[in-house]
Amino acid sequence: MKRVNILLVDDDVNVLESLQFGVAYSSLGIEKIYVAENAADAKKILKNVPIHIMVTDIEMPNESGIELLKWTKTQNLDVVTIFCTCYADFNYAKKAVELQCFDYYLKPISFDDFEKIISRAVEKVRQESRKKTYYQYGVYWLDDVKNRKAHFWEHIMFPLAIPDEELLNALIEDNRLEYDTEQLFDVFLLHAYEEEERFQNLTSTMSEFIIKNVVTEIFSDMCNMETIVKYGEDTYVIVTRNLKENAEMVLKKLIMQCDIHLNCRMRVFYDLECPLPAVKECFERLIHIWNENISNDVQIFWARTYQREENTYSFGAIGEWEIYLNTGAVNKILDEIDHYFSEKKRHHGLTSYELKAMQVNLIQMVNTVLMKNNIEAHELFVNTEYETYRKMSLKNYDNYMEFCKYLLQKAYSYIDYVRENTSIVEVVKKYIEEHYNEEISRNELAGIVYLNADYLARLFKKEEGISITDYVIRMRIKKASELLQYSEISINEIAMKVGYDNFSYFSRLCKKMLGCSPKDYRKKAKEKLNE
Repeated sequence: MKRVNILLVDDDVNVLESLQFGVAYSSLGIEKIYVAENAADAKKILKNVPIHIMVTDIEMPNESGIELLKWTKTQNLDVVTIFCTCYADFNYAKKAVELQCFDYYLKPISFDDFEKIISRAVEKVRQESRKKTYYQYGVYWLDDVKNRKAHFWEHIMFPLAIPDEELLNALIEDNRLEYDTEQLFDVFLLHAYEEEERFQNLTSTMSEFIIKNVVTEIFSDMCNMETIVKYGEDTYVIVTRNLKENAEMVLKKLIMQCDIHLNCRMRVFYDLECPLPAVKECFERLIHIWNENISNDVQIFWARTYQREENTYSFGAIGEWEIYLNTGAVNKILDEIDHYFSEKKRHHGLTSYELKAMQVNLIQMVNTVLMKNNIEAHELFVNTEYETYRKMSLKNYDNYMEFCKYLLQKAYSYIDYVRENTSIVEVVKKYIEEHYNEEISRNELAGIVYLNADYLARLFKKEEGISITDYVIRMRIKKASELLQYSEISINEIAMKVGYDNFSYFSRLCKKMLGCSPKDYRKKAKEKLNE
């Protein structure tokens, strides 16, 4: 299965529209998005369309999201269900677990967090699809205990709410595992990075298979390997027992083997002997440490000994960078950024806080320079390419420098482009020629070339000798004169075709621009053609 379908169910139209249009579903592997404002409409869709993932509100009139999920069970529909609610009610969470809900989140949720949940749900759908395929062809080799453990740990790690002892016991019983809440577990967060050609050429499924096998082989020799679960892009959660003092030795061996077999490097964040009820909190702390430390210089982090360095961001060269950017000395700025952070890494490591602080200053500097060049930054950088670079920039230092390079080069290239005044005006004229019969505002034209509207108006008049408004009128009347001469359509229809629904106004413009009424202009043109 390459693509999946999703159903969004919520009685709040605003929430529904936000979820429908605020997420780039296609990039997550979603083919079609269906929406329903209540459970009844959702059932109709579920009956007639193959739905793989359902995101549903719990509190809805007439029939709740929980009742809707119960109904899917009676219909034997294999749907990965995600609940959302405004209320942190434990009874909801407990019922969701009983019904094998995939995830459960509280409103409002950020799009970044929502996309992570959907990404995991898509992977879950594909895993189930692969299992069915394996079973059909007689090669279903996954061990049942392994699956039950993976299911258990996914429900412990990934939901937003921290499970209490009652919920843990219910999960243990449901998955028929010999765990108890007093047992101690080791938790590892493993992230692959700096992928080389060999690793990049592997499919996601192949790289996951190899990593899981390498991890299982190394850990199983030294401890009780409980599970390895994929958390995100090239990121895995490992749970073991009884590793104790052997942890660092095992991790060094793992890092070495991944380098040999995958030509990729690994960073590992871990904690040991966590009581089962505290595993979720332990996992979140590892995520926090991972987000704070984006330098690839250190590969192993033990949560018990980790100490956050004091953030000492202080950089005074931003003012000079305005001059560099205006003159195209982009590489000089990049070199100074790299030198500054290289010193930081050498003294105490690099945190996401420091990169974020520099990023904010850099973006402000770029926006200031663009504004002084009459360029609207919020228009220039409203695109998916910019958002992709920005979102990835705080994941690691290499990504950060790629974002800085993209931001600065794009800014200067447009500054340079704007300085070629005639090219800007030609873009605007071409747009007017293609859209002369539509409503065209000065602000719309300014947005096309990312310029301040007043500046564009002055620039256009300087180059063409007339205002943008007069140029649009001339273009329309020129097109109208051609239609009057060489077509048989009515004058009223011609007025509509060139963008005027007020015939009297169109007629007055023709008299002003052509020297006579449209009717007389057509008559004279016909006579001239017949001479």
